[in-house]
Amino acid sequence: MMTEYGFELSESWLVEKLENTKWPEKSIQGTPWYAIMCNPVYVEGFAWLGPHVKDRGLYIKDTDDDPDNNHQQSDVVSVLMNLGSIPDFVAS
Repeated sequence: MMTEYGFELSESWLVEKLENTKWPEKSIQGTPWYAIMCNPVYVEGFAWLGPHVKDRGLYIKDTDDDPDNNHQQSDVVSVLMNLGSIPDFVAS
């Protein structure tokens, strides 16, 4: 997503910091952020296919004749769902 839209859904500095953090004696367990597109209700509602789906462009049909941009339907859903955390220069 960085090359096409100018941002990532998870900040690389945060992931690196979490990977290098020592396990505390008392800890909160679970994921440090919530990805709404991990919820099957929203995945189905938005007809979202993530980049982990092999050949996802074959499953997505849009209104133009260019098969190389079919993946953008799902990418735009990801962008819009995270619009509040996208830097202003990217959103505009």
